[in-house]
Formats: sequence, C-alpha cells, structure tokens
Amino acid sequence: GSSHFPQIHFVASGPRSAGGDMSPEFLVQDLKGAPLRPVVRGPQRHVSEVEASLKHNERARAEKAFHLHNKASSSVVDFITVASICESLELPLDCGVSKAWLHGLCEDVGVSLEDFLQLYGRILAAQTPAVRKAMENQHLRFPEIRSTEGQMRAAFNKYASKSALSSDELCKVFKYLGFPDVFGDNYEHFVTEWVACGLGRATLDFHAFVTSVNLLVDVCERSRAM
Repeated sequence: GSSHFPQIHFVASGPRSAGGDMSPEFLVQDLKGAPLRPVVRGPQRHVSEVEASLKHNERARAEKAFHLHNKASSSVVDFITVASICESLELPLDCGVSKAWLHGLCEDVGVSLEDFLQLYGRILAAQTPAVRKAMENQHLRFPEIRSTEGQMRAAFNKYASKSALSSDELCKVFKYLGFPDVFGDNYEHFVTEWVACGLGRATLDFHAFVTSVNLLVDVCERSRAM
C-alpha cells in the first residue's frame, strides 16, 4: 500500500521514502480535495519573459478587472486600486509583498493598464505552476503538480544540509520563496511556535517542509481575514 500523505494546499509532496508509491492520479485526487490557497508570493529570481507573458484569457481577465476598478476612467490608477484589482483577481497582496511588487513604480504617476498587465504577468509567473493553473479555474494535471513540487524541492535543497533543514534554515527558505512575513520578524515567531507546539521538529525532511509551507499559508490566510 502507499504511505499516508497530507493534503497539499500549495505543493504536491512526493513519496516519503524511496519505497513509497504514489501515482499521478492519487496526487491529482489529493489536490482536488483541498482548494489551493491564493497566498501571493513576492518577486522570484530567474523568472523569464516567456513565463511572465500573459495568456489570452489571463490578459482578458486582467483588462476587465482594471477597467472595472478604474472608476474615473483615467489612464492610470493608484497603488490602492492596484491592490483591489489583484484582490478581485483572487491574488490578494500582503502589505509587505505588495511593496515588493510595486517597487520601481512611481505612486505619484500611477499605474497604467500596460504597467498593470506587465505586473500581473510577473506576479502570476512568481507563483507555483499549480496555483497559476488554479487561477484559470481549471483542473490540475500531473505536469503542473510535478513542476510545483520541483520548485519547492529545489528551494529545500538549496538550504538543506544532509537532506534536512534546521529551523533557522526554514526561515531562510520562506524568505527565498517570497511568502508574506505576517509578524515582520523573518518568520521566527511562526517557526518557534510550530516547533514548540510539537507540530514541527528541530530538523525537517522534505515531507515535513511541505507541511510547514501549508501551515504558513493557513497563518497568512487567517491574518488576512482578521
């Protein structure tokens, strides 16, 4: 039989051991049972222009949302309106993440439609493939799930020592992945509480890392709802 796997909100976890067996169908079914969390990550390294280019349906959705929120029908909108547009597109921006994305744009000048389309493309490209697919309201397929897992595993491997992460390294991975820093302390409060409550361990394998990402996403959601 196969090992037990947690429902994955943001990433798809592979087998916990080399002997584990998980078919593509099992992964897809597991993900369908848990809606993906639209917790938006900040800018990511190595995002290509191709990845940031919008598909026809993505561009149409973004243009419609921009015009809907542009009450004055002017050529530009302010930063607050940009956040509202993203919210309506199911990409709510945490305050810190929002600042990171808007860096380089001038608030006094405003954001034009073309500026916003470029920004929206970069935001989508910075999310996991599974999340971007979910934004299209389409069923996830194995390639998106596997690609999403690959992104998370690459981040894990970047900071892991002997296939394990320390709590300090976990904070660094969260920052590297651009997740919202809800408490403004480089994720230290979250990681400390997670370990203290017995949910986490002093060192994490990849499976435990995936679980920590899911919990961080839940914390971000609750913080946004307050």
